[in-house]
Amino acid sequence: MTMKINYYALNQADKGTVIYEKNDQVNSICIILKGRVQAVSNGSKILLGSGNFIGVSDLICMGHYFNSYIAYDDVTFYCFPIQQKDELSEIFASNKDYKGLMVASLSRQINELYK
Repeated sequence: MTMKINYYALNQADKGTVIYEKNDQVNSICIILKGRVQAVSNGSKILLGSGNFIGVSDLICMGHYFNSYIAYDDVTFYCFPIQQKDELSEIFASNKDYKGLMVASLSRQINELYK
C-alpha cells in the first residue's frame, strides 16, 4: 500500500516508504526536493535525488507506474495531480523551470538504465 499524497503541497516520506506502487494507475507526479528515491522494476534499481521528477516516464509511456518508487532516505517532495500527458502543460505553466528540470530528470533516468 502506498502513502497518502497531498496534491499541490510538500509531502514527506520516511526512509522505506512506498510513494508509488508498480502497476498502480498514474494519478500524480512529483519532484524530489530533498533526499533520494529508488525506482525499482524487474531487477533494475535507479537512485533519484533532488531535482528529479518521479512518475513522468510512467505517465508518458504506460499510464500506470512501471516502477515502485521507494524513499531511500527521508524524502521531501512536491506533488502534482495528473492522469494524462496533456496535463503536463499545466505543470509547465506553473513554473517555467519545470520543462528543463523534467528533461534533465528523464535524461538522467535513461542514462542510469543504460548503465
